[in-house]
Amino acid sequence: MLRNIIFWTTQKRWFLFSVLIGLLLFHLETPADLSLEGYRTLIIVIMTIILIIFEPIPLPAVALLILVLEVVFGIATADEAATSFMSDAVFFIMGSLMLAVAIISQGLDARLALVIIRVTGNTTWKIVVGFVVISAFLSSFIGEHTVAALMLPIAMTLIRNTSSQPEKVKNLSALLLFSIAYGSLVGSIGTPSGGGRNAIMLSYFKDFNLSISYLDWIILVYPLILIMLPILIWILWRSFKPEYDLLDSGVRKLVVHVAKSGKMKGEEWMTIGIFILVFLGWILFSESMGLGIIALIGVLLYLVT
Repeated sequence: MLRNIIFWTTQKRWFLFSVLIGLLLFHLETPADLSLEGYRTLIIVIMTIILIIFEPIPLPAVALLILVLEVVFGIATADEAATSFMSDAVFFIMGSLMLAVAIISQGLDARLALVIIRVTGNTTWKIVVGFVVISAFLSSFIGEHTVAALMLPIAMTLIRNTSSQPEKVKNLSALLLFSIAYGSLVGSIGTPSGGGRNAIMLSYFKDFNLSISYLDWIILVYPLILIMLPILIWILWRSFKPEYDLLDSGVRKLVVHVAKSGKMKGEEWMTIGIFILVFLGWILFSESMGLGIIALIGVLLYLVT
C-alpha cells in the first residue's frame, strides 16, 4: 500500500504541486490593486497553466476543475458557473463535433481522402500541401475541431500503410499530423463559423452593439490566411524532413479501401445535403439564431434521418 501511495504521488506530483501553490496563494493577502474575485481568478489561471503544461490529470478534468474552483473560491455561484458553460459558442463546438461524428460514420472521410489524393498524387510534399490547404479551407467554415476529426484518420491511414514500424516514419507522422493541426488552426479564423473563439468574438461585438456579417468577416480576414499558408508549409517541411518522398503503398491501400465501399449511397448524399443546409444557415441566419443553435439543428436532422 505504501508503495502504491508513493507511486501515485510521483505520477501526480505536478497536480499536488498546483494544489499546494493554489492553497498558498489563496491564504496570502490580496494585492491592493486587485479585487478579491480577480485575485482568486488569477490563482485558478496559475493552477490551470501548471496542469495544462505537465498534464498530470486528463485535460477534461482540468476543465471541470476550473468550474469547481470558481464556485469553491466564491468567484461565481453554481448557477452562474453552469450558465457560462451553456453559451452559443459551447453549443457550436459541441454541435460541430457531433456533425463530424455523423460525417465519419458514413465513411465520407475516406472519400474526402481519395479526392485529396487524386488532386495531389502520391508525392509527399504535394500531399502535405493538400492537407494544409484543405484543412485550412474546411476549418474556415466548419471549425478546426470538426476538420481534425475528419482529417486525422486519413493521415493515420497513410502513415500505417506506409510502414508498420513507427520509428521508420517518425518525421512523416509528425509532418502529416501537424499539417492537419496547423492548417486547421490557421484556417479557423476565416469565417465566423470557423471555431468557438469566433463565436465568442461575435457575442462580444453584440455586447457593444457592433455587428459584422458573415461575408464581411471573410473579406477582412481571408487575405491573412492566404499569406500565412505558404509560410506554414515551408516551416513544417523544414522542421520535419520526411523519410519517404513517395507514399505509393499508403495511397494504393487507401484507394482500394474506398473502392470496396462502392458508389455513393443515399445516406451519404443525405449527409452532405444536411451539412450544406447547416452551412447555408450559418451564412444566412447566424446573426439572428447563433452559430451553435444552427449546428444543433443539423445534429437534430442527422438523428431524425
